[in-house]
Amino acid sequence: MALDKAEELRKLNELKSSGVLTEEEFGAQKAKILKIGYGPGGSNSEASDKSWTVALILSLIGCDRIYLGYVGLGIFKLVTFGGVGIWWLIDLISVAQNKMPDSQGRMLVK
Repeated sequence: MALDKAEELRKLNELKSSGVLTEEEFGAQKAKILKIGYGPGGSNSEASDKSWTVALILSLIGCDRIYLGYVGLGIFKLVTFGGVGIWWLIDLISVAQNKMPDSQGRMLVK
């Protein structure tokens, strides 16, 4: 069973108080815990808050790049009509195979 962030931070603080962790180790672990997203079912995952389904639908009208945080590329894709369909096809396949991360490098949530 996965712990929530507050519980993990409490346990981490106990380890620091007992002298098991140094201040630097504590800070690194705390940052890692705060960065971790909690996916469906409480499992730890570094997943984006962006939806795979929404990105797939938006790829049909050329707005998937903007939705994923690639604003410059998204506007360029819209202006060029999806690279005359070529970018649209590439993005559609990439999103469908879950191979296109958001702008922070995190994978999309299914």
